[in-house]
Parts: sequence; structure tokens; C-alpha cells
Amino acid sequence: MLQDYRFVEPFLPRRLLAWKFALGGFAGAHEYAVGGAAFAVHANDLVAKDYFAQNPLFTTTRWVADHSRWFLLLALLPIIQVLRRRRKTGVSQ
Repeated sequence: MLQDYRFVEPFLPRRLLAWKFALGGFAGAHEYAVGGAAFAVHANDLVAKDYFAQNPLFTTTRWVADHSRWFLLLALLPIIQVLRRRRKTGVSQ
């Protein structure tokens, strides 16, 4: 399952050197690399892209990036709870 990797661009470092895998603008690794300038045994080929598509770390990252707007709502929950509690008790500051 090959996917588009533009979803993580805001989260990726521009330069990344690693031993096993690297994903970024300048990606250098020993085994797998995908990026604008990729250097590895499997660089920007189907094997490397399939590795990133099947890796649980990157599939989870993609899911979080795709649903990040919902995480913003979680940040509003404490504010809503405080406002409801103040309204219920009649406390004003």
C-alpha cells in the first residue's frame, strides 16, 4: 500500500541522517530513505515507500496528522468545563 507522504511535511525535519530509515527533505540512512534528496540502499524506490507505508510508527503519524483538527477540540474541553461550572455556581470574576 503506497501512500502520499506530503501529510507529514510540516512535522519532518529538513535534514535527517539515520541508520535504519529516514524520511524528510534531505534523508540519509543505511537502509531506507524517502525524500527530496534521499541516500540509502533503498532510496525513493518502491521498497522504501512500502516500508514507510507498512511501518506502524508512520501509519500512526499519518492518522494523527489526518485527525489533528479533532485534537484541538480536546484542548477546548477543560475551558468549556470551567465555564459551565462557573455558570452553574454563579461565580463571576
